[in-house]
Amino acid sequence: MCHGPKGEGVAEAKLPAVRGTSMTVEKMITYLTKGDKEMTIHADPVADLNEEQAKAVAEFVKTLKE
Repeated sequence: MCHGPKGEGVAEAKLPAVRGTSMTVEKMITYLTKGDKEMTIHADPVADLNEEQAKAVAEFVKTLKE
Protein backbone atom coordinates (compact mmCIF):
# COMPACT_ATOMS: atom_id res chain seq x y z
CA MET A 1 0.00 0.00 0.00
CA CYS A 2 2.61 2.57 1.04
CA HIS A 3 5.12 1.76 -1.71
CA GLY A 4 2.55 1.57 -4.50
CA PRO A 5 0.15 -1.21 -5.48
CA LYS A 6 2.86 -3.07 -7.38
CA GLY A 7 5.79 -2.05 -5.17
CA GLU A 8 6.92 0.52 -7.74
CA GLY A 9 7.46 3.29 -5.18
CA VAL A 10 5.75 6.66 -4.80
CA ALA A 11 7.96 9.52 -6.00
CA GLU A 12 5.77 12.31 -4.57
CA ALA A 13 6.07 10.82 -1.09
CA LYS A 14 9.75 9.88 -1.59
CA LEU A 15 8.94 6.22 -0.97
CA PRO A 16 11.32 3.94 -2.88
CA ALA A 17 10.36 0.91 -4.91
CA VAL A 18 10.38 -2.37 -3.01
CA ARG A 19 9.76 -4.51 -6.08
CA GLY A 20 12.87 -6.56 -6.78
CA THR A 21 14.45 -5.81 -3.39
CA SER A 22 17.54 -7.78 -2.44
CA MET A 23 16.44 -7.74 1.21
CA THR A 24 15.68 -11.22 2.52
CA VAL A 25 12.31 -12.14 4.00
CA GLU A 26 13.97 -12.51 7.41
CA LYS A 27 15.56 -9.05 7.18
CA MET A 28 12.24 -7.51 6.13
CA ILE A 29 10.47 -9.14 9.08
CA THR A 30 13.03 -7.63 11.46
CA TYR A 31 12.87 -4.29 9.67
CA LEU A 32 9.07 -4.16 9.88
CA THR A 33 8.72 -5.41 13.46
CA LYS A 34 11.72 -3.75 15.10
CA GLY A 35 12.53 -0.79 12.84
CA ASP A 36 15.99 0.35 11.74
CA LYS A 37 17.46 3.42 13.42
CA GLU A 38 19.65 4.05 10.34
CA MET A 39 16.55 4.65 8.21
CA THR A 40 14.38 7.74 8.33
CA ILE A 41 10.99 6.37 7.31
CA HIS A 42 11.20 3.02 9.10
CA ALA A 43 13.33 4.01 12.07
CA ASP A 44 10.54 2.64 14.25
CA PRO A 45 8.56 -0.57 13.76
CA VAL A 46 5.38 -0.50 11.71
CA ALA A 47 2.60 0.04 14.26
CA ASP A 48 0.34 -2.91 15.03
CA LEU A 49 2.20 -5.30 12.71
CA ASN A 50 3.04 -8.58 14.39
CA GLU A 51 5.69 -11.03 13.19
CA GLU A 52 3.20 -13.24 11.33
CA GLN A 53 1.76 -10.24 9.48
CA ALA A 54 5.26 -8.93 8.73
CA LYS A 55 6.19 -12.31 7.26
CA ALA A 56 3.11 -12.21 5.00
CA VAL A 57 4.05 -8.70 3.81
CA ALA A 58 7.68 -9.71 3.23
CA GLU A 59 6.74 -12.84 1.31
CA PHE A 60 4.35 -10.83 -0.86
CA VAL A 61 7.01 -8.19 -1.57
CA LYS A 62 9.40 -10.95 -2.69
CA THR A 63 6.83 -12.07 -5.31
CA LEU A 64 6.89 -8.62 -6.97
CA LYS A 65 9.09 -8.62 -10.05
CA GLU A 66 10.68 -5.77 -12.00
